[in-house]
Amino acid sequence: MRRAAFRTKAPPPIPFQCMEYEQLTHQTIGCAYKVFNQLGFGFLETVYKKAMIIELAKSDLKVEAEKPLKVYYDGQVVGDFYVDLFYRGNCDRRA
Repeated sequence: MRRAAFRTKAPPPIPFQCMEYEQLTHQTIGCAYKVFNQLGFGFLETVYKKAMIIELAKSDLKVEAEKPLKVYYDGQVVGDFYVDLFYRGNCDRRA
């Protein structure tokens, strides 16, 4: 019995926005490695969080700690949530 040959299509091109997130992810992981390599393990989460804020800021990322966000369900606020670290890249796309 002969198997049919499967042909795969080339993946669609990655939109620019995804590339931005890929770069942001790469920067974030790099910062986390720098923090861990310098501090090692065994500290409380707050120590690593403060070190990450410093390292992310050095990478030109605007960082906000404990940013409050409203949680919506079906158009209604159902609660509040505090994000540990909220940041964005330094990419301005105004027309």
